[in-house]
This record gives sequence, C-alpha cells and structure tokens, in this order.
Amino acid sequence: MRRLVISMAVVCTGSGCSSPTGSPTDGPATALDSGSPLDSGELPQEHEPAAVALLDDDRLQVTPAPPWGEELVAGGSFESGELTLWSTVAGAEGCLIADPTASPGLEAVVGESWLRGDGHDDTDCHLVQLVDLEARGFPGARVDAGQVAVQGQAWLGSLSEDGAYDDQIWLRVRFLDAEGAELSEVRTRSGASPSWDARGLSGLLPQGTRQLAVEVEGRWRQSGGNDTRADAVSVWLDRVDEAVLPVITKQPVLQDSRTDTMRLLWETDTNLAEHFVYYGPTGEPLDRRVRPVESRQLHETHFVHVAELTGLEAGSSWDYQVQSGTTLSAVYTFRTAPSPEDTAPVRLVWTGDNHQGFETFAELVALARARDPDLFVSAGDIANYGPDITHIEGELHQWQQQWFAPLETASLSQEVPVFFARGNHEKHYELSYAFSALPWDTGWYAFTYGPLAVLVLDSQTAGLDGQLSFIEETLASRDFQAAAWRIATFHVAPYSNATKTGSNGRGHETIQADWVPRLEAGGVDLVVSAHYHSYQQGEQAGVRYAVVGGGGATFDTKLEEAWDFISVYRHTHHYAVLDADPEALTWTAYDLDDVAFDSFTLTR
Repeated sequence: MRRLVISMAVVCTGSGCSSPTGSPTDGPATALDSGSPLDSGELPQEHEPAAVALLDDDRLQVTPAPPWGEELVAGGSFESGELTLWSTVAGAEGCLIADPTASPGLEAVVGESWLRGDGHDDTDCHLVQLVDLEARGFPGARVDAGQVAVQGQAWLGSLSEDGAYDDQIWLRVRFLDAEGAELSEVRTRSGASPSWDARGLSGLLPQGTRQLAVEVEGRWRQSGGNDTRADAVSVWLDRVDEAVLPVITKQPVLQDSRTDTMRLLWETDTNLAEHFVYYGPTGEPLDRRVRPVESRQLHETHFVHVAELTGLEAGSSWDYQVQSGTTLSAVYTFRTAPSPEDTAPVRLVWTGDNHQGFETFAELVALARARDPDLFVSAGDIANYGPDITHIEGELHQWQQQWFAPLETASLSQEVPVFFARGNHEKHYELSYAFSALPWDTGWYAFTYGPLAVLVLDSQTAGLDGQLSFIEETLASRDFQAAAWRIATFHVAPYSNATKTGSNGRGHETIQADWVPRLEAGGVDLVVSAHYHSYQQGEQAGVRYAVVGGGGATFDTKLEEAWDFISVYRHTHHYAVLDADPEALTWTAYDLDDVAFDSFTLTR
C-alpha cells in the first residue's frame, strides 16, 4: 500500500469557537473547581489532521481525526423528553424533570428545566449513558497509547444546609473495556447546596478502555425526600500530548477493619495517569494488582484515589505500594483483623479534638505509633474545616495540615488503619466524605475487631430516627452480642464536667435522653467521646465514660458543679490506649511526656 498523508489542521481561537455545550468560549466563564488541569474548560483547541492513505488500487482511504472536544452526552440539559435518552439503574429510578414552576426561585443553568430526585424517601436517582469510543472516532490504538483524557462538567445541588447530613449527588465516568468490565473511574465532588455548584472531573483513559459509562447519581440519605438535582451535564475527550509525572501529595491512608479486605486512599496533584496498588504477603513479591481505582476530583490539583485490596487472610501481614503513572510510594506493611476465633489481645489508640493543635497532635501520633496499635480511632474534630473557611484552597490546606500530615508521622496511617467519628467542625461537609475511604458512606457505622464490637455514631444528628434504629439493630445483632466487649464512640460527650463558650456544659442532653438508655440496654461497656477539650473519666450504671478531648486543642473551662460520677478530670494533651482480650479490657491515658496518668481495667 502506498501512503499519502494530507494535513488538514484547523485552529479555533477567540470569538465564535464553540464549547461542547454549544456556547461561545468567549462568553461567561464557568468555574469548574477552580479550573481544569487540561485546558481550563475552553474547548476545542487545535484539530488534528485526518490521515489519508493511497491504496494499491489508487483509491484514497481517509481516516478522520479524533473529534476532540465533541460533546459525548445526549440530553445533558434535561429538557422535556430528554430523560428518555438516559437509562436508569435498577433500584434507583427516582428521577424527574423539574422546572421553575415546580421549584420557585430556582432557574435552570441551561434551557428551561433540570434533573431532580423524585422527592420521595428511600429512592435514589441514578442515570447512565454508554459511549462507544470506536463509534465516536477514538480507536483503541489511540487510547492505549495514553493519548486520550476525559473531561466533564455538571451543575449539581440539593436542598441541604451547609455541613448537614443530607442527600448527595455527583457526576461519574467509569472506564470500561470491550466486555464492559470496569477498569477505573473518576467522579466529581458532591453538589451540596441549595443553589447550583459547578463541579468538574478529568482523567486519563486507562489502556483497554473501549466504552465510557457516564453517570449522574443522586443518593437519598435523609427524610424529607430525595431533593438532589443536576443540569448542564457535559463530557468530552481531549488529547494528551506528553506524559505527566504525578506527585503523591498524600501518602496512603488505611481505613478498614475486615479480615479479608483493606481499603485505602491516597492523593496526587494530577489525574493524567493510571493508578494501581501492588501488594503481597510480607516478604514476598508484590505480584497482586488492584484494579479498578476510584478517583475523586476535589480541585484542579487535588485528586483522591480509593482502592480495595481483596483476597487477604485474617490476622496476616501484607506489604503494599501505590503507583500513579510512574510515581511510586514507599513500600508499607499492615496487618489484617484477627479472625473472630482468635483470642490474642488487640490494641486500639484513641484521640480527639486535634483540630486546633496540629503540632501537638503530631507528637501524640508519634507516641501512639511507638506502642504498635492495631487501629487508630479519633472521636472527632479532625479538621477545623467549617464556616470560617470560605475557599476550597483553605479547606484543603486545613485537612492536610491538621489531619493528614500529622498522621504520616512514623508512617502511622500508612500502616495502621484509621477510623473517625464526625465532629462539629468537619460535620458532613463534602471534603469529610471525599477524604474518606471507610467502607460506610454515612455518619454512623459499626465493626468488630477481635474481642471488640465498636459502634461509631454521629452526635451531629443525634435525633435522627434512622440513627436510633441503627443503634438498636446493631446492639441486638449477633456480632455485637457475641463480642466480649462492646464500645460506643462519638464526638459530643453525653456527660461532661467542662463547659464551652456559648454553652452551659454538662454534656449532650439529647444523647443522654435517647442514646444512653439504648447503650445501657445493649450492654455497652465503654463510651469514648470528645468535644470538651479535657480528659475525663468515670462510671455510671455499669458503663464507663471517657472524654479524650486533648488531641491538641486549647482547653475548655472546668465546671465547679456537674456530674459526681466523673472521678478523673485533667487539662493535659493526651492519647489513650485500649488493650483487650476476651477476659479483660484495660484503658490507659498518657500525656505528652508519655507518662500514664489514668487507668482502669474491666474483667469478665
């Protein structure tokens, strides 16, 4: 075959160039999480020349250039009738088209209407469109050469109050091979405000990608109906001209308590790379590879990656290493949870309220790491992220400075699984979910570990019926009833002999009235809380209560008259160690000098 190549390059710049949604690129700017790592949302750019081949029989064969920047989504503005262009995921059919007549005071971003949840409880809205890349002009050879990246944008929202526990919605793109198996995925931050939030995503198409699954998922979580909504959903492909070397900006963080699985997250400054985790039994080759990996775009230079290591064995040691592009982390080691039949002792460490003193928190982490814990647990207020920070750059900085960087001390979070209860600072803000790889996507969850059964609750939503039902069902479950020791942990202590500014102290009255009777009836042995910046400990009605609010925050004021059963009160920064086997549970609190200042033992 004789080949003749004809270049037909077209450059589109300035007025009149169209974006994938059809609006001029010199029109009003759209903020997509402070920009896009590829081209800041202005598309298309230079069009690649078509390839023309002169065949042996003198016929010309023209191979069109990939249609960079071409809109891949049909019906992304959700006008009348466009819902039929999407497929609904089974069990999540609660989707409607809405307009200003049904939602006074709210306007569509594009057109006259938008997508919303159906307003009913217990119903999700989950739509999907499949995109065949070959049919859209992107051959497999191009994708497999690492030259194609996806970009997406959507306007999302719900009727949530800022930081409240409520419904979540995001745009997701899953990368599928020719058989439809998932290779990886990327999604936006959740939209979580009564107005419209602009959200973006971007990522390199993994080798073997032949289809894209474009999804809009509005997840119901709170009574009052599914009020998530989306508009102006757009996805397109862009050319990658040269390799990008990612920087790992957060080292891996382990977050799992299962005997056969370990979830973890890490962060990079770009998503123009493939991401993997390699692992194997300690001392052996890292010959197992995790795929798929879920990537979450938080900002133009903040991408969180979540992976799940499976096929593990109870009570065993594993080495692992994360890879983003050609960037490798160090090799780290972790232990899986013991089997339920294992009677060996386990060790957990507790802290709380580190948000105001990250240097002190790092010192406590180093001391705790030296005691070789199996798990690390925070009773909340892990970051100061709240209404006082109005820009995402500041929020991201706080999470790094106050939580992730201290946890990297002595590689604690890389080798010891980390758990937390939600405090009144991180609440249910978007980043508190985006920065979590916990297997549970709620404010409350439960797990077992050796002789322990641990109930993690959300004191920010203490009055929710759903959480009360969860408490009752979990405490009555077979796993909890079979455990040697039952522990509950949450942020705001039910009882306190300290007061806070704007509060008369004495603890959380709703928790006293609604949770404490249930915890007592369910046989809980120990309640660990924080919020009141101090150390407190005492026993009442057969339950031990400990307040571990000295993770770095400034101390609160001690009350002169409060609860007589609280026998220990200290203003000292501290951490606590819990050692347990089926016969005994020992709790010891240590100060910054690593000197024990309080201890008790429970026996069977």
